[in-house]
Amino acid sequence: MDTARLKQAAALAVAISTLHGPARAETPAAPAKATRAVADFSKCDKPVWPQEALRREQQGTVTMAFKIGEDGTVVESKVNKSSGYPLLDEAARFGLAKCKFKPGTVGGQPTTTWMQMQYKWVLDLPEKDPALQAAFAEALAAAEGGDPQAQYKVAELIRTGKGVKHDDAQAMAWLKRAAETGYAEAQFMLGSYYLAGKGSEADVALAHPLLMKAAEQGHAMAMMAVGGQYMTGKGVERDPAQGYAWVRKAADAGLPIAYTGLASMYFGGVGVARDPDEAQRMLRRGAELGEQTALQGLGMELLRSQSPRDQAEALPLLEKAAAKGSPVVQYLLGNAYAEGKGTEADTAVAAEWYRKAAAQSYPVAQFALGGMMEQGSGARKDEAEALRLYELAAQRGYLPAVQRMLKVAERGELGRPVDVAAAAQWRAQLSGLSGKK
Repeated sequence: MDTARLKQAAALAVAISTLHGPARAETPAAPAKATRAVADFSKCDKPVWPQEALRREQQGTVTMAFKIGEDGTVVESKVNKSSGYPLLDEAARFGLAKCKFKPGTVGGQPTTTWMQMQYKWVLDLPEKDPALQAAFAEALAAAEGGDPQAQYKVAELIRTGKGVKHDDAQAMAWLKRAAETGYAEAQFMLGSYYLAGKGSEADVALAHPLLMKAAEQGHAMAMMAVGGQYMTGKGVERDPAQGYAWVRKAADAGLPIAYTGLASMYFGGVGVARDPDEAQRMLRRGAELGEQTALQGLGMELLRSQSPRDQAEALPLLEKAAAKGSPVVQYLLGNAYAEGKGTEADTAVAAEWYRKAAAQSYPVAQFALGGMMEQGSGARKDEAEALRLYELAAQRGYLPAVQRMLKVAERGELGRPVDVAAAAQWRAQLSGLSGKK
């Protein structure tokens, strides 16, 4: 799905009830008044909607159980009823496990108890928004009267499902009408549709003249797209020098992401002489403009440097990129704090960054966080949770996690007994992954 169609999300957490009484069963001499653990939602952040789940428009309700210790922290957690989407289940469980709770009590004394909670992931569907429906009706009337800007607006509202049901074929039909008038924005979008095959079969040959017409009118994104065509030979004869020229024009026209494209060309010597220093300068320019991939690229370059000064400069750049929710960048920050790159080593901060990436089901981070929890380094020692994280990462095909799960099954580790059948399954998966190398 087009990322422009990502819907804004709203979520509601509801504490339902305790599952059990006190975890430590002691027979009192007389009945003692008991209270349940209560979540303090003012002291925890709302779980982050995983990017992949949002792109897929996944929603649902997950029911979880949390074991709350005497100090109000979560000692253990588990999913009792899935939302139907593991990404949402894990994000909710990870997010709420960081909350602070008022512990349950027996006879006025804090005690360890289990409590059950639900978390609802609900997508707000803009196609049913009355204001957007009115905007669509108004634009449609003008579009039917021949106004190219209104025709483009109708296409965009249909494409993004705002005020009307999403329909790529209908969006393309309106784009064609607007593009035929010479409207550059419509020419660019229609060309992009042909490249991606939305609303019709992909037709790169039709895409190029439309993109070129828009680019020649000064449309920066069209310039970038034309440059990409020449770089890859998609729809035109491959010509890296021409590709560089068009991407340079896009950058000169003020398009931030074009600087990342130029950096890639200078790093690889494609379409232009290789020049790592110029590549880094391009990344810096893009980062100054707040471009996500430039922030990430420059941060990664500086972090790889042997210079402590460069590494220190990398962290704030990566933190800006991580704020956009990228699990890859969150994992890289976890590594930086774990290894003391650009900062003092801090395993607790490292674990937190790993946790954020793991909440988005990023398997490398799940494995890293599992290792910290197995060792009790930077995070509470919890072999059961470590095992669960290893298994999640292994299920997503992360080779080191599969190797770890095989060892668990063969040797009987982390609270699990030797399991010959499980070992055979993990060994088969390991063989399949190794064969893909």
